[in-house]
Amino acid sequence: MSKNAPLAVAVLAAVIVAIVLGAKMIESPEAVIPMTIEFLLLLGFTLLLLRREPDRAARGWLTKLVMGALLLRLAAVFVVHYVAPSPYFFALDMIQYEREGQMLSLHWQGLGPEPTLQSASQVAYPYINAFFHYLLGASTMGTVVLNMFAGTWTALLTFMIGREMLNERVGKVAAVLVAVYPSLILWSVLNIRDALTTCIVAFIVLVAVRSPKRRVRSLIVLAGALVVLSTFRDYMGILLLAGIGMGSIAAVRRGRVGTTMVVGTALTLVVVLMAVRFGMFSVEVIQDPLATAAQLRTGLQQGAGSVFGAGADTGTIGGAIRYLPMGLAFFLFAPFPWAITSTLQLVTLPEVFLWYSLMPFTVMGFRSVMGSKNRQSLVVISVLMVILVTYALVEGNFGTAYRHRAQVMPLFFIFTAAGAVRYRLRREARRTARMRVPPTGGPGVRGRLAR
Repeated sequence: MSKNAPLAVAVLAAVIVAIVLGAKMIESPEAVIPMTIEFLLLLGFTLLLLRREPDRAARGWLTKLVMGALLLRLAAVFVVHYVAPSPYFFALDMIQYEREGQMLSLHWQGLGPEPTLQSASQVAYPYINAFFHYLLGASTMGTVVLNMFAGTWTALLTFMIGREMLNERVGKVAAVLVAVYPSLILWSVLNIRDALTTCIVAFIVLVAVRSPKRRVRSLIVLAGALVVLSTFRDYMGILLLAGIGMGSIAAVRRGRVGTTMVVGTALTLVVVLMAVRFGMFSVEVIQDPLATAAQLRTGLQQGAGSVFGAGADTGTIGGAIRYLPMGLAFFLFAPFPWAITSTLQLVTLPEVFLWYSLMPFTVMGFRSVMGSKNRQSLVVISVLMVILVTYALVEGNFGTAYRHRAQVMPLFFIFTAAGAVRYRLRREARRTARMRVPPTGGPGVRGRLAR
């Protein structure tokens, strides 16, 4: 059988699934075009980008990864949009994006006034919805196909970060985890901004870990990518910039890595709270940033059915430090299996157990990577640290914590992969060592006794 046969089969399967979905939606042109023409255009673009990979073996493996990731997402599109009662069950903010996109599209056609968007700075996703609505008459499936590819591109970027930071084996394991992880698949088949945001975050981190090799060009690309990210989630641009800067400083001050990270995270939190509190750098925020964190968390708790941290006092440094471990626990591990209170939380339960089962490998990976203290690992760890601490103090309910966690899962999976690879290498080494030990009473033992 030809070496390219599996790839040809995967391409054919992806095309067939896309056509079947298109046939099922034949009465809806706004769905048929994205699932056929848009899908094939983005697939061609992705395969063209893969040709830039100089390693032929790696290129072949990545192509198979792309096909597998897309097939999983096509199947998820069918289940979520045509089998489940409603895709809005998973994310109600889809309604807001579609409504804003429709109003913008009508305004572009001269059929309505210019709408006031919910956020004056985070305009990218409403405009993407407006583009597809203007083009197709509805935005949902156009954005869904784009998100499917964003989820797939995130897997490719994760591979590149893992390879750059550690080695190709780690990159492969991390990429597979991103490609198959349930919530990352789910967010990439809904009309929400999470898949694109996560993809841009991964791209920025990749540019940052490569920056010493291509300094000037990397700085230009990094600045542009941070601006783009800010139009999706404005505060994420600040968090990543701070994390990258902190990691770079820590790499220079190798004797003071811990101090640099703690101080840098605290300063970042102050800056983010000043920027995110919609009155940019208002006097009240500058005077009391921790109180602002408490207000933001309270806002996220309003109307939510899965609140945590209610009544916690984080308005002081002492209160914030005391609450931080609980906030981190909720952000990283909620919803807890013993505290399920809704159908949506029940649906996430299998993934929660999967996430818990990966934690030992993640901890092992962090321990092994921290020991090396190379610049790339310090940048990734710093970005994670800044985002985790900020979210831990601001999150207020299980739903947003669960979704926001997905933004950093690809970075976590690099360490999970490092731990899994290390564990497997240790097992192989032990197995090899056992095979080399001669049996009791065998020739080796007799020879040593004779001497």
